[in-house]
Amino acid sequence: MNRIHTFTRPSLTLLVALAATWASAQDVIVGPPVRTDVGRGTFAANETSAASVGDLGNEVVTSWNDWSESVGQTEIIRCGVGVSSNGGVTWNDFTLRPPAGNQTTVEGDPFTIYDYRTNNVWVGAISFAGNGGVYIARKNPGVNTFQPSVMVQTASGTDKVWGTAGPIPGDPNTTRLYVAYNFGVARSDTLGTTWSPPVSLGQGLGFNPRVGPEGNVYVSFWNFNANTFQLRRSTNGGTSYLAAQTLLTRVGTWGTGDCPIIPGNFRVPALPAIAVDPVSGVVYCVSFDSGNLVGANRNSDLFFQKSTDGGATFSAPTPLFRTTTLSRDHFFPWVEVDRTGRIHVLYYSTEAVAQNDTNTVSCIGDAWYAYSDDGGATWARERLTPVSFDMMNDGLNRSGAFYGDYNGMGWGGQRVYPHYVASWPNNDPDNYVNVVVNPFTAATQAVTFGGILQGGNVNSTCQVDGNRYEVRNGPAFVQGGPNAGANLTFVTGLTSVNSLSLDITGSTTALPVASIEQKVELFNVQTNAWEVVDTRTPTSADTRITIAVGGSVARFFDAPNRRVRARIGWRPTGPLSTGTWTGRIDRFLVVAR
Repeated sequence: MNRIHTFTRPSLTLLVALAATWASAQDVIVGPPVRTDVGRGTFAANETSAASVGDLGNEVVTSWNDWSESVGQTEIIRCGVGVSSNGGVTWNDFTLRPPAGNQTTVEGDPFTIYDYRTNNVWVGAISFAGNGGVYIARKNPGVNTFQPSVMVQTASGTDKVWGTAGPIPGDPNTTRLYVAYNFGVARSDTLGTTWSPPVSLGQGLGFNPRVGPEGNVYVSFWNFNANTFQLRRSTNGGTSYLAAQTLLTRVGTWGTGDCPIIPGNFRVPALPAIAVDPVSGVVYCVSFDSGNLVGANRNSDLFFQKSTDGGATFSAPTPLFRTTTLSRDHFFPWVEVDRTGRIHVLYYSTEAVAQNDTNTVSCIGDAWYAYSDDGGATWARERLTPVSFDMMNDGLNRSGAFYGDYNGMGWGGQRVYPHYVASWPNNDPDNYVNVVVNPFTAATQAVTFGGILQGGNVNSTCQVDGNRYEVRNGPAFVQGGPNAGANLTFVTGLTSVNSLSLDITGSTTALPVASIEQKVELFNVQTNAWEVVDTRTPTSADTRITIAVGGSVARFFDAPNRRVRARIGWRPTGPLSTGTWTGRIDRFLVVAR
């Protein structure tokens, strides 16, 4: 577990040192909480969102409901924005307003969008005015300012909005933005400058859009009339949507107000969250509902589901992190999937202190982070907050507390940023992120040498099945090395590396396969030469190998650029039945610690 004792604002050097100290027995390194709304004082904050940019993930954008302009009993809400260009160590924060003619006293329900094709980030929110609606603004890569906001749609009664970006079906090099809310899903092919009218999805709340690698659109939501969590999907780029399918029929019957099975008295709407693997297209859903009974207390459980057929069918809801020996509640989940297939979940939990559901004036909880490397079959967890806090301390003057309706999280390269609100250290609700370093690194560059690229791209090197990076032998010859293969560059989020291992799945098409040798090499930055770390005869079917790199691994780590260079290649060692053969990389990951 994390050994977090005190909260200070760390320097970059201190953050790295503390993160190394708090490394779990698993494969992530969790840093301390860092406040993102540093200029907002002691006012309330809630409803967080986050996005991270680029291969390193050092550029981060967060958003939240900001109450710092409130005076006395008057509640003034703005869309707060935090920007960090050094991996979440220090933050610059400000508010993002709609166009002047659409401004009002309540502007909230913020969301963020990141597009890896252009490295742009968008932040948007709702203006809750008669002439308000959804507004959005774009931040270009490498700058800390946003372009002027534009209205997606001007409509009274707009409620809860989220957005996403992805390719247009059939054209992977394009970017289409989607914004989903209670009036439907609007889309933009002009990087958010202009928008189509929304396509209605019917009654519901918490419409949450995601785009798969092939361009399919998935939108989850809570159908409160049927008391179900549902999903609608589009296979034509959001022009129309297939009929709704039920993900989970709720046991709980509470609405958007106080949840009777969670201690305290604050608003806990049960909104589902979804994510799509950006490489394989597997769809994941995490939601929460009434779970098991412990004595007289009914717990709130997280429920996990997945679809491996493009959202056509989903697995049955499976409770996560449930116990029968302690009264605990899990709620407000958010889920993301990175390019290595690792699933990341952020949520609140009351498990640190046993509490009754009723007649309890406080709700003592913590923020938690969980991840899975096997499609949700097994999970590891890390507590994010060093001290449990009372979620009834919302910083507002209301009869019932309001801690927001959801959490958010962003990821980029090897870094994950769970973004949440916590009422500490002085019963003051503020925004925090923990920098989670994810040592499973996918290749950021793959370049064929010696042979001819037969198919696939850099993203294919972090598949388990499906797409492959394929190299066919060619006329070139590498003296002293393989005839054909690929050089791969891995950019890490670390400043130093103590251990390295490789996780590779691949094959060849050579017949007989015994006539082919496979060689894996790492680039030694001290000798400026390639060094062999594994040699073997490959198979004709996908075979997974793991290679533990011996000796001082500093010789393979390019510290100034935070990168590791690897090479996999093949060469004939005997007569072949055909003149051509193909080497295949189905997965190539570097695990750096």
